[in-house]
Amino acid sequence: MDRVDLARLVNKVTPSLRLVALDGLTDASNVGTIVKVAAAFGATAILLSSDCCDALSPRSIRVSAGHVFHVPLIQGDLVAMLQELNDSGVLTMAAIVQEAKFLDEVPQLPLRWALVLGSEHHGVRREVRAVCQGRLKAAMSLDFEVYPGGKRIKNLWKTCEKPNEDL
Repeated sequence: MDRVDLARLVNKVTPSLRLVALDGLTDASNVGTIVKVAAAFGATAILLSSDCCDALSPRSIRVSAGHVFHVPLIQGDLVAMLQELNDSGVLTMAAIVQEAKFLDEVPQLPLRWALVLGSEHHGVRREVRAVCQGRLKAAMSLDFEVYPGGKRIKNLWKTCEKPNEDL
């Protein structure tokens, strides 16, 4: 995985910063799907926790349609990376199913943000949630399968495209 310096990304003189952070995902297909959707919506980079599935595994590469080679990937201590983002004025948010604002309740987001998506089994870990400044959730139908179609990620991303001060 090509090493990208998070501080250099954050300090770039660009008005927007769109980061997707993956916390402990175990399925390469899910990682590939999220990378592909994030790339389609113009993600600046993908952050991966140190225990996240390898984004450069053959399965992830295939499912992402090769987009893992076009979006910078940064793997490491996710809590430390999120704290660094907080300290730099980047809004950090966790996508969770409990105690969070529904996406349609959020009018807009700032131009610089990071959205954390949790593992297939346990969601966003407690220590990761604790460092995030906001929490979001998407209303879903009861028979909807979360990761394989990537629809939940697309819905979260569409909401995150709008600037906001109120999280």
